[in-house]
Amino acid sequence: MGFYKTEAVVLRNRDFREADQLVTLFSLDYGKIKAVARGARKPKSRLRGGIQAFTWNDLMLHTGRNLDIITGCDIRRSFYFREDLDKLTNALYWADLLERILPEREANPALYALFINFLQVLDSLPDNPKMTDDYRVLSHLFELKLANLAGYRPDLNQCGYCQKPLTPAKGRVWFSLGLGGVVCPVCVQAPEAGFLPLSLGTLKIMQYWLGMPVQQFYRLKVTKSNRQELKRILPAFLEYYLEQGISSGKLVRDLGDNLP
Repeated sequence: MGFYKTEAVVLRNRDFREADQLVTLFSLDYGKIKAVARGARKPKSRLRGGIQAFTWNDLMLHTGRNLDIITGCDIRRSFYFREDLDKLTNALYWADLLERILPEREANPALYALFINFLQVLDSLPDNPKMTDDYRVLSHLFELKLANLAGYRPDLNQCGYCQKPLTPAKGRVWFSLGLGGVVCPVCVQAPEAGFLPLSLGTLKIMQYWLGMPVQQFYRLKVTKSNRQELKRILPAFLEYYLEQGISSGKLVRDLGDNLP
């Protein structure tokens, strides 16, 4: 393919060889790409700023034998979260999820746009320790929307067993990890392994979230009990389909364990 251009966000970078960096990119045109930034660890490298995590770039690359090579970058925006632990931890978690769920070189423009929107919203939140609840709600929203756009949309409108529309006016339903959606009380007389209780209030939040623009996340009140249910269900749902634990996800959850 020779030289090519693409718009991309840096998900991760790490030292590679003597002075290079290995960069994982989420690109608009090619999906997930791993590429080498030669000499990027040198103080005067012109690539140094553009390959930092959560930098949004227009990149020039060259096709390599095993790994493509970044030859130039034009920074659109740098999302600098290093001075806010809550923001940084959530952004790392999102990048971790994307790196695990995205196939190599398969474009997903809708998911790419979603990630940009989430970074922008996260960056716009005040740097305030009292905002931790908002950060956690935003990450749960990301988990649900990521599952949707990655092909794992949970069925939240009908029972996974009887296929009938959900009509309970009170009480709760169950979320089945294996079925990938909700199960009505009639079909679950006793919970089985992989069945998690789900209140109707939290169910309505999840239903609303699937069609809600990211920028409106703060308009819907999410109570402590809602957060606790979302914390039990959404990470477990993603991990079930990824078939592996998500290391930074545990840190995100641990940060909220002592919330009032």
